[in-house]
Amino acid sequence: MDYNKKIKLDSVGFVISDCCELCKNGRFPSEGSMWGTCRKHYYQHQKHSMADREIGIHRCGFCNDYEIDDALISRLGAFSEYWRADHVQSIPNEEGTGGEIVLVPKGRREK
Repeated sequence: MDYNKKIKLDSVGFVISDCCELCKNGRFPSEGSMWGTCRKHYYQHQKHSMADREIGIHRCGFCNDYEIDDALISRLGAFSEYWRADHVQSIPNEEGTGGEIVLVPKGRREK
């Protein structure tokens, strides 16, 4: 990587987050597709048949069942040093479902 590019990326706090694109369960029709499906999570599709379908996902999303795909991480090349699997955490809301995303120092992620 160009040294000046690295300096700039470091100075702005650039990171690559956990996301469906880097998960073993994410399935996307092509490398540039923003939308895909998850091989792990299904739902009953009411609109047509009530058949189980893989849930639709966005490349930038992630969930608590995220599983690192080491092959995809290695494809980040020089940018792999900016991948920080544990710098974000979803804090459950009062109902215990979903919640806000907060930055967490590396190595301090809680499940």
